[in-house]
Amino acid sequence: MDSYDISINSSDSEETKELKRKILSLQAQLEIEKNISKSLRGGGMLKTEPIDLYPGEQIDFVLSILEQAKEKCPPDSRPLDILNSILSQNKSVGRGRKILMELEKIFGHGDNFTEADISDLKSLGFTYISSKKHPKLKFMDKYLFVLSSSPSDSRRGNRNKLSEICKCIALSLKI
Repeated sequence: MDSYDISINSSDSEETKELKRKILSLQAQLEIEKNISKSLRGGGMLKTEPIDLYPGEQIDFVLSILEQAKEKCPPDSRPLDILNSILSQNKSVGRGRKILMELEKIFGHGDNFTEADISDLKSLGFTYISSKKHPKLKFMDKYLFVLSSSPSDSRRGNRNKLSEICKCIALSLKI
């Protein structure tokens, strides 16, 4: 949306002055919202679809990859300087880290999910689907994960499933 050059003139009626003040105020609010939205999508540096499955998903993902790449750069090198600059100017939102911590807590209970666990999963964006064979979890109505249902399945099953979920939804992707 283009900004219009609006000035309040002494010859304007009081109603016109008030309307112009409202327009200027709304333009300022719009500019603030644009900047907030831009910062959550990686600033003007990268173009992406504006859809995050949770707040800050894309910027957090890119920053985590850049953090790992930084560790592989030679000291006193241009790539290290570039990565340090990018990372110092862009801060992680951190919602993905919070989701990961909650999932670790839920999956740490063992093989059966309680009603409280299912409620917690729902608050994180998961849908629990019970089934006679294997229960399932669906993240944001898109990514499906089949869970273990028997004790022999779940000895290491929950840890493995947590790892699979984290890799799929980019909560802890390692490069």
